[in-house]
Amino acid sequence: MSRSHRIPAPLIAAGAMLWGMLLSAASGEEALSIRHQRTGALYTVGEPIVVSVSGPPRVSVEVTDSENRPVPSPSSAVSQASAGGSVTLEPGRLPLSWYTLTVTAANKSARTAFGVVPPLNDRVAARQSRFGAIVSPRGKPAAIPDIVHSLKLAGVRWLDIDIPMAQLNPGKGVYDWESVGRTGRAHFDAFARAAHKEGLCLMLKFLGQADWVSKRTGKDVHASWDPALNLSPPGDAAQWAEAVRAVVGRYRDVCDTWEIGNEPEGHGYFKGSDDEYMAYLETTARAIRAVQPKATIVAASMYNGGGVLPRLVKRPDLFDVMSVHYITGPHGDISPLSHYLTAMKEAGISKTVWNTESRGNGGASPPTPGESSHYSAEGAHNQSPTKAYVRNFALGVSRVFVFSWNLDEGRTIVDRDDTPRRSTVEFRTMADQLEGAEFVRKVELGKDFSGYHFRGGDDFLVAWSDVAGRAMRVRLTAKQNLTLTDTMGRTKTAPAENGVTTVEVAYEPVFVHGLAAGFEVR
Repeated sequence: MSRSHRIPAPLIAAGAMLWGMLLSAASGEEALSIRHQRTGALYTVGEPIVVSVSGPPRVSVEVTDSENRPVPSPSSAVSQASAGGSVTLEPGRLPLSWYTLTVTAANKSARTAFGVVPPLNDRVAARQSRFGAIVSPRGKPAAIPDIVHSLKLAGVRWLDIDIPMAQLNPGKGVYDWESVGRTGRAHFDAFARAAHKEGLCLMLKFLGQADWVSKRTGKDVHASWDPALNLSPPGDAAQWAEAVRAVVGRYRDVCDTWEIGNEPEGHGYFKGSDDEYMAYLETTARAIRAVQPKATIVAASMYNGGGVLPRLVKRPDLFDVMSVHYITGPHGDISPLSHYLTAMKEAGISKTVWNTESRGNGGASPPTPGESSHYSAEGAHNQSPTKAYVRNFALGVSRVFVFSWNLDEGRTIVDRDDTPRRSTVEFRTMADQLEGAEFVRKVELGKDFSGYHFRGGDDFLVAWSDVAGRAMRVRLTAKQNLTLTDTMGRTKTAPAENGVTTVEVAYEPVFVHGLAAGFEVR
């Protein structure tokens, strides 16, 4: 028998450091653990936050905000509950933010995180959204609805998911649609359908296949994350096309956007030549369109183009979207967007460009003093999603997928237990601020500072310092008081005096609303 204890809203109304208790009488050294009853741990204002605690019979619970400041409480009472109990935190007026909840008992402690975000605001239809994430369909089946709802609450509207062909199509004519992968990238079928039901858009990626249809089967052709997945080209085009048609037939009711290959010019994720990739693209694209004639084909996912780019631009009939990677990242072999635009111009074609793998860790680790988030700087790995996405939009990229929601190779939004990182709440804030807005111009703020003018419901500025620890006060012309929104979604007013408003710009981006279309920096 379990018991639930509810901490009254007045304890939170002032802000809320919580004290609770729990659990079960057991002798000896007991483990202390805590978990959210909602996988994903994102809540909208007013929703109760329910956590389960196991361990010693008396514990204290403390909540700290995104700046690691304790949330104050008028009470330090400790209540009692039986084994298997829970504590419910009523948000009340708990501000929008990312929070850490720490449970302590004697010399033991356990910690988890949660986020409080605004109610959903679908300013534009999901198909028109520019905000995506690379996602692995993992987690217990019962948690999948929570996980896809958390993705939506975080502001993600497009999901980029690898198709686990080695599991779905393990042999010729054999299809196991509900197969569970060995490495945790599992429940593909259930996840894809749950995401569609939640209103999210899918881009499913063909990346490798089982050995039976592969051109080579040596020891160096399999994926590091899935030993059954062969990354060499298919050996029999007709048999591969048949498998592709089966997959598209299975998922055409939930997906009409298909990505073909990953970084083929590097010959790591596609272990074949440039010409073999073009043949793979042609076979796969034609098979997709045989089943789904109006499908959107996303090609290549390149990081520098290599020998694939000059071949690709000569075959515009095979794809609709040119996909690039890491255009704001620090790697020396990453080509700028201009490289792809120039190649298309010289070939006389024009295609939409998506960045299907963008950095944006959102402070996965705190920036060190002097760390830089400039283009190509090492700190770009640790830059916030706001900086990454704003730079992409300013360059003309129409859709961006962060790398990634939950892949171990590039986990940037949630932790292994699916609890949110600070960047989860920032991602939601960024989406709310930028969804439906168009880039207008870059605003010069001085060396090591970045400013970008957008126009949506009003004219606004997104600004930040590119050197950690460096800040400055920026004077902007303004006919009215301005509203400043930080990355946690919290707002404050900057008063206008004599037609000028002063705004503090630091390493964390700020959104400045209420500006005139022709505002100036003074």
